[in-house]
Amino acid sequence: MNVVIKRIDKGKELIEELGKIIEEEDLHSSWILGGIGAIDNIEIGAYRSEREEYERYFIKEPLELVSCQGNVSEEGIIHLHCSVGDGDRTYMGHLFKARVSVFVEIAFLKLDVKLKRRALNKTLKELVIE
Repeated sequence: MNVVIKRIDKGKELIEELGKIIEEEDLHSSWILGGIGAIDNIEIGAYRSEREEYERYFIKEPLELVSCQGNVSEEGIIHLHCSVGDGDRTYMGHLFKARVSVFVEIAFLKLDVKLKRRALNKTLKELVIE
């Protein structure tokens, strides 16, 4: 196992840049240990199990990325949860989209096992460890 730490600069689409890093560093089947920084144009969601769908929230203004963690499957699926806030408000949940507003620092741990995803219902793909 090895750790890869990267910085993503202002103006970049966070999920898109994570995808590039995953390909460049061969980080399929990795754990996202943590990330901090600042983001805007955020799409974040909370899963509503009774409806089997996400309730999504859109936040345009810049917020601190207080915490961010998740994983990357062998197929390259990024599953990322985060907490963002500005001192008065806090949002948390599954991160669908965001733009870096200052910078983001993020750490990956490449795993010795294979992480895969399989459909659980119409919305979710559960983690399978091989």
